[in-house]
Amino acid sequence: LAGVTYDLRIWRVGDRRGVWAYPGVLVYSRDGLAGPQHTLAVPLEGRREYVWTVRAAFELDRQPRVTQWGVLAPPGFANLLPLGIVSPFYYRLRSPSG
Repeated sequence: LAGVTYDLRIWRVGDRRGVWAYPGVLVYSRDGLAGPQHTLAVPLEGRREYVWTVRAAFELDRQPRVTQWGVLAPPGFANLLPLGIVSPFYYRLRSPSG
């Protein structure tokens, strides 16, 4: 598809007494990225846990469309989560020591 753009979200995961806390704090958000790769405009805090997700936006049959946010779960599972809730199945990363 021509004209595909990408939206990216990164949350710093909170730690409440040793338990991962969701949704965490949204620390980075970009919409309309031109390609499936991106260099962060600001560094992430070192040695922290983060979750991230991405979705594609495009036009099909002259109608704007977006995919579901990407998750590490079986297809359709994300549909069971309420809108606006950060999935515990988002991709995880740990930032290097800074």
